[in-house]
Amino acid sequence: MSDPDPDPDLDKQLSLLQDVLGRAVTLEDPGIVIGSDDDDNDVPQKEPVPEPRWERLHAKDKRPKSRKPSKPSPQKGPLSDPKGSGSTSIDCSKLSVGDTLPDRDVEFCPWKAITAYPNMFIGKTNRPRASPFFDSILEQRCWDFFYLHDPRKKGERPHLFVQTAQFEDFLAAINGTLRTALTIPIGGNKKKFCITFGGDNTPRPRFLLQSDGEDSLSKVSWPEIFESDVQSYKKASPMAQDDFDSALKFSTFKSSDKSKKAEDRARKRALQRHSMMQQAQSFLGLGENASKTLPVVFVCIDVEALETPPHPITEIGIAILDTARTRRNPPDAGGSGWWQFIEAHHLRTKEFSAMVNHKYVMGCPDAFNFGTSEFPTKDQLADAVKTILQPHMEKDKGLVFIGHDTASDVRYLSQIGLEVLDLPGMLCEIDTRAMHQAWRDSEDGRSLEAVLADLNIPNKNLHNAGNDAVFTMRAVLGLALEQLLKVEAELKGDDYVPALWKK
Repeated sequence: MSDPDPDPDLDKQLSLLQDVLGRAVTLEDPGIVIGSDDDDNDVPQKEPVPEPRWERLHAKDKRPKSRKPSKPSPQKGPLSDPKGSGSTSIDCSKLSVGDTLPDRDVEFCPWKAITAYPNMFIGKTNRPRASPFFDSILEQRCWDFFYLHDPRKKGERPHLFVQTAQFEDFLAAINGTLRTALTIPIGGNKKKFCITFGGDNTPRPRFLLQSDGEDSLSKVSWPEIFESDVQSYKKASPMAQDDFDSALKFSTFKSSDKSKKAEDRARKRALQRHSMMQQAQSFLGLGENASKTLPVVFVCIDVEALETPPHPITEIGIAILDTARTRRNPPDAGGSGWWQFIEAHHLRTKEFSAMVNHKYVMGCPDAFNFGTSEFPTKDQLADAVKTILQPHMEKDKGLVFIGHDTASDVRYLSQIGLEVLDLPGMLCEIDTRAMHQAWRDSEDGRSLEAVLADLNIPNKNLHNAGNDAVFTMRAVLGLALEQLLKVEAELKGDDYVPALWKK
């Protein structure tokens, strides 16, 4: 029986992929997905997750020390396996808070050493490639955290550790993804990552929790020191005490000046975020400075790029809101009364329209919720954006660039020759990631999906650039309003719950 005739459309798409990637591509290539209606059943779909109440999400952790931590939810992405096939780390799923491991020879690694690893032990070539894995280190994997108090400083927060084997698994996973050779350093630096405790019965790290997301450590209720640890340290030999003290130094900042500078930088960032929040409120006609500012046009641009190098832009989403309309109409809960005034556009690069991201995020370029997509070529993309914005640039109003983590979108737009912050009339930029940090009084930057969940703004088909632009604009409105309501509740001494959580 003869082979079936080749599909000319498929051959055309494979040829295009080879041009984009600069290498040969076959149908067995695991890094490529070509989107089609027939492939829907082969693409993993997100399962809906029940949304807990605001009070349960953000209440302080009041669990008793003896309660076992909940098991982590399944992880996603290339670093999702919490143990790894060759892991030597000890299973901690049955430990309770305060338990120690039965094996006294287990090596521990200070968490601060892990977070400092990219800057201290990865070279300039691989650092930009590996840093994103460290930036999302709590999202990608489940970690078993242990704590250890300094018996001489009972009132201080304990030091944080994980098993060294878990960090080695993490490095191995990065190596498998990036084809690098990251390892724990050798020589004198090795002891910073491979520490054993318990000599002469000195205190050992005690189990704290299994991480379940990027907020795992921000909501920790730190246990008090065990009196038995204080006594065992006092009874240990001077040599054992010195060994214990030296081990703790590896998880402590060496310079108080560095700590102070870090605190000053954090304080400055917080002030900048709150200033951005007040600026957004003023533009929308909210807050005490509203009368001092004129209406502007909010322009949100979201960019989606192919996750395979050289990362060409596949989608651009644009959402536009004239704040003159927010000043004339009631906002309703979470700004929902203003959603109707958001103008939405979705551009898909024609040459790459058959390509769908799936490795790190599940793309859905065909699922634009707010209109009909347009298909300019890659050479027409920048002009297509300018054409959409042109009527608003001609108005006698300033423009304000809106985005979620704006730096990446600005960088991608620059690559196609569009310097968005230099457009005529552009006044400033407002970042919903920073606004969310200001609202939550947190240093933790969250994803757009997490911000929408905090505000209880309904959403679907995220990672479609058009949808992301609209939902980012809705997030700006919600955050600006909720910050005012939060301050008002605090002044009255009332419990604060966002408006959309009350519906």
